[in-house]
Amino acid sequence: MNATKKTPDMSVATTFPAPEKTVTVPCGMLNIDFRNGKWIQIDAGNLTPEVLAQAIMHGLKQKLVDAAAITRDPETGRSATIETKFDAVEAVAKRLQAGEWNKRREGAVTGGLLLRALVRMYAGRKTTDQIKSWLETKSDKEKAALRKTSDIAKHIEEIRAEDAAGNGDDLPDLLAELDGLGDDPMAANDSMPGADK
Repeated sequence: MNATKKTPDMSVATTFPAPEKTVTVPCGMLNIDFRNGKWIQIDAGNLTPEVLAQAIMHGLKQKLVDAAAITRDPETGRSATIETKFDAVEAVAKRLQAGEWNKRREGAVTGGLLLRALVRMYAGRKTTDQIKSWLETKSDKEKAALRKTSDIAKHIEEIRAEDAAGNGDDLPDLLAELDGLGDDPMAANDSMPGADK
């Protein structure tokens, strides 16, 4: 049996330099809310330096590898080449090194759903910076309570619906990609980028 092994589009390795190379980062809280009313909260400030370092590297890896998970060139609509994937990852890497986690959209309010909902509610009365500064003084518990108030919850649901509708613009292209896949499910799985092999 002559099985050929496919070379992955990329591989990722994480290395840690000597212990004296450290950084100080502001630590936040991660809240995961479940539909059944239960929630999990992790305070990053309570994690060991080793776990925090692994979490940072894992987050960076996912952010960068996700950028390569494209099957079409956004400019031409043709199948994405390895160069297209490289360019996508490089753009994210440059953005991260310039201090931006997400790509800025012109005129868009950047921030979480709560901030976006409050900006909408107080349009013309408060600036985005005023609201952002005010929110920074609130605890996670206070923010959670704000999200549950009827007016804010209504705005959050509207924003979610608008975001989902905006993402629908790419659906025809995404479905065309699915139609273009071969009939061999194993071949399709082998072409998935970003897998650690």
